[in-house]
Amino acid sequence: KFTYTSGEPIITNNQIEAELNVSGIVPGTVTASSIIDVCIDISHQFPADLEIFLIAPTGQIMELTTNNGGFSANPNTYENTCFSATAGQAINLATPPFNGTYLPEGNFNLLNGANINGTWKLQVLDDANFAIDGILNNWSITFNQTHNINYFWTPTTGLSCSNCPNPTATPTTTTEYIVNISDNFGCVEPSGAESRMPVRPLEFWCADDGCGWVRECQQNVAGGTSSLDRLCAMSRNPK
Repeated sequence: KFTYTSGEPIITNNQIEAELNVSGIVPGTVTASSIIDVCIDISHQFPADLEIFLIAPTGQIMELTTNNGGFSANPNTYENTCFSATAGQAINLATPPFNGTYLPEGNFNLLNGANINGTWKLQVLDDANFAIDGILNNWSITFNQTHNINYFWTPTTGLSCSNCPNPTATPTTTTEYIVNISDNFGCVEPSGAESRMPVRPLEFWCADDGCGWVRECQQNVAGGTSSLDRLCAMSRNPK
């Protein structure tokens, strides 16, 4: 979840764009299931003044809500209001204050193919039908998954750690170390072609697991200290 918390005045007959930087999400392209929800917190007594859009880093635009709600005696018209593709009620059929999760007026599929990592913008226009100002308190976007990677090295003898990406190896005899790598996208089982990589003063080879990872490393050295680093442990962008 990424959250914008700086606050921004919403002035009659003006438009604001609140920017939120997103990074570290893999895979980095929006698909139908990438975004869990977009949530906003806006104080404004005339939600019918507001046109609110989400803009992706690569320019795709999705309409969240436009001129809905009329007047509200509650100044917190959009207090913790969320938009989700799986919501049961459309925002344009609801009445203010909008507390809960709604279907946006636009379709989340309009964002498919956009870059996830980069600067997202919440664009809010006050078109001044009622000439009342407000404030954007915060907004957030939550993505379905980040990339979690698990490492399992065997044997563990001579390794500084057995569940990290780059253990230090200090075997007393020539040892073959195997690492099993899995992630939250379900890529686990080894398959595919073997690749050999000579590295001096050590020599080891790595086998591709078919997901773009290297899985097995053989170290041909007796004694000494070496690092089975990320070159051998993992080099992957999920498919």
